[in-house]
Amino acid sequence: MAESKVEPEVVEQLLSRLSHASEQIADAVEKQTAQFDRQVKELLDHSEETTRRLVESVDKEIRAQIAGLRRQIVEAERSIEQARKAVDEYLGRPGNAMVLHRIDYTGRIGVRVF
Repeated sequence: MAESKVEPEVVEQLLSRLSHASEQIADAVEKQTAQFDRQVKELLDHSEETTRRLVESVDKEIRAQIAGLRRQIVEAERSIEQARKAVDEYLGRPGNAMVLHRIDYTGRIGVRVF
């Protein structure tokens, strides 16, 4: 077999081209990595903003619901007080005596005494 010899200039040119291609690949990878990093940062920033808005919205809604429930509780307490006052006034009048019998934990049934 005959040995083929490669001229040193050709080897030098091939190594130079290979080195140049390697540098171009490294530059392209670096640019793509930087672009990817920017995109990830933008997504994270957007995600944080979306989360913040969602938390604010839910907080606002919950506070509104709590305020509504507080109003309902106050109204219910007033109604109970008014009902209690009306019953006390009715039973306090002469001739309106009643005997109350327990029917469950909170319920009573009244029997009017004549």
